Amino acid sequence: MMIKEIAEIAGVSMTTVYNVLHGNVKKVSKENTKKIQKLLDEYHYVPKMGLRALKNHSSKIIGVVIHSSCYYENSAISDTFYSHLIGAMEEALRKAGYYMMLYAAESLEEIFHMALAWNVDGLIAITFMYRDYIKLKTLVNKPIVAIDLIE
Repeated sequence: MMIKEIAEIAGVSMTTVYNVLHGNVKKVSKENTKKIQKLLDEYHYVPKMGLRALKNHSSKIIGVVIHSSCYYENSAISDTFYSHLIGAMEEALRKAGYYMMLYAAESLEEIFHMALAWNVDGLIAITFMYRDYIKLKTLVNKPIVAIDLIE
């Protein structure tokens, strides 16, 4: 179901539906807000993230990357500490209105292409070699937080 169809069924403009979707309800009557929200719920409307990312220049996606190359003996994803940490990060990001993308890659180029393709807002790099972290910072023009850098 498209916003245009929701607007037609509700008997309001598309702008009114957009305002309700984005929480700008000061100019929308309570009756229309309830009616639109009910229709959005009833038709299981989900905004298209790609369009939102283009408009707002923000995907609301944080990439959590694990560099799984041959010189890392154990993958962080199989370690219980990191599994709990990743779970806690996902919960915190969700509460802050972000989505978490977990990505294990064998090369920095893969990570760069993922960050570019998904337009991530930032990266969290887990168990990276320091030299790889520095290279990644030069490749990706996004904020990067490193956890457990290896010398």
